[in-house]
Amino acid sequence: IFMGNLPPATINAKIKVSPEGRGTFVTFDKGSTNTDSKYAEAIRGYLPNIEFDKSDHESIVTVPFNFRVQ
Repeated sequence: IFMGNLPPATINAKIKVSPEGRGTFVTFDKGSTNTDSKYAEAIRGYLPNIEFDKSDHESIVTVPFNFRVQ
């Protein structure tokens, strides 16, 4: 859950996960209630805080992010 100055939204983000477990924002997925680039920027800024499982291959996952007003 994100608390901040962006309007409330649910963002389903496609994330490319490296074998080392680092995520990179790819695009908005179906079901996102907003696709403004400000949400993508916020997600990109937060991704370094998320540790994905390590693997022997790269993968694409969909991660839901809930934005709420402070």
